[in-house]
Amino acid sequence: ARWKAQVCPETMGIRPEYAKFVTQHIRDIAAMRRWFAREKPQIVFHAAALKHLSLLERHPSEAVKTNVVGTQLLLELALASDLRNFGEDHP
Repeated sequence: ARWKAQVCPETMGIRPEYAKFVTQHIRDIAAMRRWFAREKPQIVFHAAALKHLSLLERHPSEAVKTNVVGTQLLLELALASDLRNFGEDHP
């Protein structure tokens, strides 16, 4: 993915051997909770979003569920964990 090439662990002060890219469905609350509990991340870089305008216009409720509710879930999990940094992809 484009963002993987742009996100370099070294730019965030992380040694590459400690970085892990994870593809997870942001709307799967149970899976996200399990992942946070298992991995105990210190930094989360959030790049999940529906971004194509035509898709957003045709399916606005799906866009809200992914872009808003999914981000809210990540923030809640971050607040409840020992997370030290939370970032988002901004195209």
